[in-house]
Amino acid sequence: MHPTRLAFEGVGLLAVLSAGCAAAYHWWLRPPPWPPVAGFALGWLLGAAVTVLLRRAFRRASDL
Repeated sequence: MHPTRLAFEGVGLLAVLSAGCAAAYHWWLRPPPWPPVAGFALGWLLGAAVTVLLRRAFRRASDL
């Protein structure tokens, strides 16, 4: 594994996972109203999609 891949992919994956864990913890303490939940869900899905696209870009570049 190349350090550059770990720096970008690893940090992106950790950010998405930690945001999901933090949201689950706050939801467990006290469920928030639906507009912030919907906004967080859209942002989280966008972050996950960008992380997947970053992984695909690195994989494509390493195949050359």
